[in-house]
Order: sequence, then C-alpha cells, then structure tokens
Amino acid sequence: MYLYASPFIAATVVSLLGTQAPMPGRADTTVTVTMRAVFNSHTSLRVSSSQLRFEVPDTLATPRAFIEFSAAARTYTGAQVVLTVEAVGSVQPPAGGPSADLVVGYEGEGENAGTLSEAGPHVAGRWTGSGVRQGRVMFTLLGATAPGTYLLPLKFVLSAP
Repeated sequence: MYLYASPFIAATVVSLLGTQAPMPGRADTTVTVTMRAVFNSHTSLRVSSSQLRFEVPDTLATPRAFIEFSAAARTYTGAQVVLTVEAVGSVQPPAGGPSADLVVGYEGEGENAGTLSEAGPHVAGRWTGSGVRQGRVMFTLLGATAPGTYLLPLKFVLSAP
C-alpha cells in the first residue's frame, strides 16, 4: 500500500515525537498521542477506444473487436478491484441490417466473460489488491448477417473500495 502524508502532517508528527534533553530539576513527562489516518483508494484507467467498431464482410467469419486497457489501483490489502464495461445504447447496424448481440471476453488476469446487454454494466475483470494490470477486452458480434459497419459506444469503469 502506498501512503501519502502532507508536509504539515509529517512536521506535526515529527514535532510530537521529537524529544528534548531533560532539564535539571524537572521530572520527565510521558505523553501518548493517538493518531488516526484514513487513506482512500485511487484508480486510473486508460482504454484504447470508447467505441466498438465491427467491419462485417460478406463472409461467414464471426466479427471480433478488442479494446486494450491499462488499469492501476492503489487500495487496501486484499481489496477487490473491478473493471466493468457497459453498452451505451444498442449495437447500431448498417442501414437495413438486423440488430446483433455482443459477447464479452477478457484476456489477462481476473478473466470474466459473459454477454453484454443494455441491462447494465458487465464485470469484465476482477483483481485483488493494488497494482497495474494490462490486458484487453474482446467483443464478439453474434447475429450480424448484413455486411457493413456495426458501432457501439461503451463506458468503462474501474472501481476499488
């Protein structure tokens, strides 16, 4: 865990803990000081894109798209760090094309696959403790029968308690 104390706090602690030489004729005094420090979690997330773009050819190949990420978290020992992805709307098919569904996969530590829907966020990855994780989230477009470009805006969130 990374700790940060402001210069003011550090100077106060040093002055409280510092000792002076005993003065003749004075009794030594012992003082107990109790301090409480609260350190909050901190996260940082970078993603390669916030929009999925599938180019569907005239073939039967299943279209896939990848979003690379770098996730950093500073949190309590043993705390869960969670990466979620949420569809913002629905898959926009090319003109005249049918709608399609997405399946989400994850490549890296903390894998969690499933189906992405408009119902809410999907947990794409989960880790324990602080650190930097890198990987990529894989999206597979199912039911895309019309050739063309399919688009979907996404929202990624990295959270820690």
